[in-house]
Amino acid sequence: MAGTISGKIKGAVESQENRPLGVCWFRREDYAAAKATMTDPERLYETYDAWFAAMKQFEREMAERGVTVVRVRFDPVGFMLYCATRNLPPDASARIKWAAAAADAAKKPARPRH
Repeated sequence: MAGTISGKIKGAVESQENRPLGVCWFRREDYAAAKATMTDPERLYETYDAWFAAMKQFEREMAERGVTVVRVRFDPVGFMLYCATRNLPPDASARIKWAAAAADAAKKPARPRH
Protein backbone atom coordinates (compact mmCIF):
# COMPACT_ATOMS: atom_id res chain seq x y z
CA MET A 1 0.00 0.00 0.00
CA ALA A 2 1.68 3.18 -1.14
CA GLY A 3 1.01 6.49 0.58
CA THR A 4 -0.99 7.24 3.68
CA ILE A 5 -4.64 7.72 4.39
CA SER A 6 -4.05 11.39 5.14
CA GLY A 7 -2.21 11.79 1.83
CA LYS A 8 -5.07 10.22 -0.10
CA ILE A 9 -7.77 12.57 1.10
CA LYS A 10 -5.74 15.69 1.81
CA GLY A 11 -7.82 17.70 -0.64
CA ALA A 12 -11.02 16.62 1.07
CA VAL A 13 -9.62 17.72 4.42
CA GLU A 14 -8.45 21.08 3.09
CA SER A 15 -11.93 21.81 1.72
CA GLN A 16 -13.72 20.99 4.96
CA GLU A 17 -13.83 24.51 6.43
CA ASN A 18 -14.94 23.40 9.91
CA ARG A 19 -17.33 20.77 8.55
CA PRO A 20 -17.14 17.18 9.78
CA LEU A 21 -15.16 14.89 7.49
CA GLY A 22 -17.06 11.75 6.54
CA VAL A 23 -14.85 8.73 6.04
CA CYS A 24 -15.80 5.34 4.71
CA TRP A 25 -15.61 2.98 7.70
CA PHE A 26 -15.38 -0.72 6.96
CA ARG A 27 -16.33 -3.53 9.29
CA ARG A 28 -13.90 -6.42 9.61
CA GLU A 29 -16.41 -8.88 8.19
CA ASP A 30 -17.05 -6.71 5.10
CA TYR A 31 -13.51 -5.61 4.27
CA ALA A 32 -12.36 -8.38 1.93
CA ALA A 33 -15.63 -8.42 -0.04
CA ALA A 34 -15.73 -4.62 -0.25
CA LYS A 35 -12.15 -4.52 -1.46
CA ALA A 36 -12.94 -7.11 -4.13
CA THR A 37 -15.77 -4.96 -5.55
CA MET A 38 -13.62 -1.84 -5.95
CA THR A 39 -11.98 -0.88 -9.23
CA ASP A 40 -8.90 0.21 -7.29
CA PRO A 41 -8.28 -2.52 -4.69
CA GLU A 42 -4.57 -1.68 -4.75
CA ARG A 43 -5.38 1.65 -3.07
CA LEU A 44 -6.83 -0.14 -0.06
CA TYR A 45 -4.72 -1.82 2.58
CA GLU A 46 -4.01 -5.52 2.17
CA THR A 47 -5.77 -6.45 5.41
CA TYR A 48 -8.47 -5.02 7.62
CA ASP A 49 -6.03 -4.77 10.52
CA ALA A 50 -3.61 -2.66 8.47
CA TRP A 51 -6.48 -0.45 7.27
CA PHE A 52 -7.85 -0.07 10.80
CA ALA A 53 -4.46 0.92 12.24
CA ALA A 54 -4.01 3.51 9.49
CA MET A 55 -7.50 4.92 10.07
CA LYS A 56 -6.92 5.25 13.81
CA GLN A 57 -3.74 7.20 13.05
CA PHE A 58 -5.65 9.29 10.51
CA GLU A 59 -8.30 10.13 13.12
CA ARG A 60 -5.56 11.26 15.53
CA GLU A 61 -3.96 13.44 12.85
CA MET A 62 -7.29 15.02 11.96
CA ALA A 63 -8.10 15.68 15.63
CA GLU A 64 -4.77 17.49 15.95
CA ARG A 65 -5.84 19.71 13.02
CA GLY A 66 -9.22 20.35 14.59
CA VAL A 67 -11.11 18.27 12.02
CA THR A 68 -13.95 16.10 13.27
CA VAL A 69 -13.99 12.70 11.59
CA VAL A 70 -17.39 11.08 11.13
CA ARG A 71 -17.23 7.33 10.63
CA VAL A 72 -19.68 6.36 7.89
CA ARG A 73 -20.26 2.63 8.09
CA PHE A 74 -19.68 1.08 4.70
CA ASP A 75 -22.92 -0.21 3.22
CA PRO A 76 -22.03 -2.32 0.17
CA VAL A 77 -25.47 -2.09 -1.43
CA GLY A 78 -25.90 1.60 -0.66
CA PHE A 79 -22.43 2.40 -1.96
CA MET A 80 -22.91 0.51 -5.21
CA LEU A 81 -26.32 2.15 -5.72
CA TYR A 82 -24.72 5.56 -5.09
CA CYS A 83 -22.08 4.78 -7.72
CA ALA A 84 -24.57 3.41 -10.25
CA THR A 85 -26.96 6.36 -9.99
CA ARG A 86 -24.11 8.80 -10.50
CA ASN A 87 -22.28 6.78 -13.14
CA LEU A 88 -19.20 6.55 -10.92
CA PRO A 89 -16.75 3.67 -10.78
CA PRO A 90 -16.51 2.16 -7.28
CA ASP A 91 -13.15 3.66 -6.41
CA ALA A 92 -11.41 5.96 -3.91
CA SER A 93 -12.98 9.08 -5.35
CA ALA A 94 -16.47 7.58 -5.09
CA ARG A 95 -15.77 6.37 -1.52
CA ILE A 96 -14.79 9.90 -0.52
CA LYS A 97 -17.87 11.43 -2.18
CA TRP A 98 -20.21 8.78 -0.75
CA ALA A 99 -18.90 9.20 2.80
CA ALA A 100 -19.09 13.00 2.54
CA ALA A 101 -22.69 12.84 1.30
CA ALA A 102 -23.66 10.40 4.05
CA ALA A 103 -22.04 12.55 6.74
CA ASP A 104 -23.80 15.66 5.39
CA ALA A 105 -27.16 13.86 5.29
CA ALA A 106 -26.71 12.59 8.85
CA LYS A 107 -26.21 16.07 10.26
CA LYS A 108 -29.30 17.58 8.62
CA PRO A 109 -32.34 17.68 10.88
CA ALA A 110 -35.23 15.51 9.83
CA ARG A 111 -38.07 17.36 8.15
CA PRO A 112 -41.34 17.12 10.04
CA ARG A 113 -44.06 15.10 8.38
CA HIS A 114 -47.33 16.89 7.70
